[in-house]
Amino acid sequence: MKGEPRRGGGRQDVIDLLSRRYRLWAVLPADVDALIALGPPGSNPSDGGMVAVVPRPPFPPGVCRSCGCQEDDPCLTGRGPCAWADDDRTLCTACETPAELLRAVRASTRAKARRTSRGPKQRRLARR
Repeated sequence: MKGEPRRGGGRQDVIDLLSRRYRLWAVLPADVDALIALGPPGSNPSDGGMVAVVPRPPFPPGVCRSCGCQEDDPCLTGRGPCAWADDDRTLCTACETPAELLRAVRASTRAKARRTSRGPKQRRLARR
């Protein structure tokens, strides 16, 4: 039937379906920690019409924490599809703010400096 999950339409199917809809969860306010899935129109939750309470899922790596996009469902920007803005794959380039970009560049620069910097003893030896 229209509006039911494709598989069996059972309670677990509803929970599985809603807990993978990261774009839906991304647009909801952060203090919304669960959704109530109701039965068909006209059913009353007190009469058993409530199908499930679906808790907010954690966003795993590969899902943008800001918009909920994924590699197989990227944001479309003026420059094409988005890409990952961080190494953890939790923020896409379409959602990246200048402050986050600056933080990422600074962290990358510090890491590079640590890899290439020499201590005082190594600098003395290099001058000889």
